[in-house]
Amino acid sequence: MKFLALLFVIALCGCAGSYYPARIAYVNAKLLDSNASSVRLGFDVYVKIYEGDDYDLTAGVQLLGSRISILEKSVKVKGKGSHVYRFNLTFDRDKNYTVVFRISKKDIVYDTYPLRIANLQMVPNLEFGVRLRNVDFQLVNVSEKRATLLAKFYFVSNENESDVDLHVKVKPVGTSLIVAEKWIGRVNFTKGLNVLETNLTVPKDYNYLTVVEAWKGDVIESVWKRPLILNPEKPKPKNETRPFSLKEFVVRPMPRPMPYTPKKIPAFLSVTAIACLILLSLRRVL
Repeated sequence: MKFLALLFVIALCGCAGSYYPARIAYVNAKLLDSNASSVRLGFDVYVKIYEGDDYDLTAGVQLLGSRISILEKSVKVKGKGSHVYRFNLTFDRDKNYTVVFRISKKDIVYDTYPLRIANLQMVPNLEFGVRLRNVDFQLVNVSEKRATLLAKFYFVSNENESDVDLHVKVKPVGTSLIVAEKWIGRVNFTKGLNVLETNLTVPKDYNYLTVVEAWKGDVIESVWKRPLILNPEKPKPKNETRPFSLKEFVVRPMPRPMPYTPKKIPAFLSVTAIACLILLSLRRVL
């Protein structure tokens, strides 16, 4: 899951292709840790030295669109051959960045390798205390082309988690299409087992992947995936394929529920209401 999450976050901006006495071959990045406000990434920088010695390898963190580094870390690179150096960097979720790796010597930059770090809200929060343990699907109704199922989601929470929006999406296996979705808004998880139910209607002759996203505000706290098999694979004659009709997957998008804010009652109305209740009570006694 960590690797898949980074696919949404990191994009290669470019790298040099000319010959230099020292160059950055490539950079690998992986998720180390994350919480509700920040994401910590590890960058393994692969360097090749062809000539000379004592180079400086630097990682500069810039806000996206800025050329001013807000953080820099450097190491010394010594000796010919291939080297690997690790940089661990922490980023705020609500900002986008460019990380520029450069190798230099005596203020002469021989190679740079920029990476764009964006959409950190999409990285799951590893400290989120809720886990999806199991999903059961119960067939409720079947028509000529569609099936309606009752999905039961079994969550286990280590602590109380309030105001969580669950986004349930169903996709045919091997595609990115959403054939059914539901928003379950403002869920308050209590410590222990929590069971949530919702109905899903899908074309009946396909197999699916059910994706459950847990949102708090603009941050995805966690993502879970479970299979939904409606058409188990059977032996087929050679070269036989099952027709795939896009018309069966036309659905109406489901908007995310708006946050609910209780309306405040003016103080004078509250006093008036209490006075009315007292008068009614006195009338009943008299």
